Amino acid sequence: MTIENLTNIIDAKVVNSPKVKRIESATMYPSKVERGDLFFATNKESIDKVIENGAYAIVSEED
Repeated sequence: MTIENLTNIIDAKVVNSPKVKRIESATMYPSKVERGDLFFATNKESIDKVIENGAYAIVSEED
């Protein structure tokens, strides 16, 4: 799925200009994230780890 399609589907705001255009799969479990994945963050503590694991996109709530 393209990041543009995803943002339209979930009515999201892109906060930076991504260099990648597509995501491979999605998960909300930090331990399952692989390169190319979309991660649904339930807390901010896991974001650094999923970036290290190769997440291409992260969806989180705005504070």
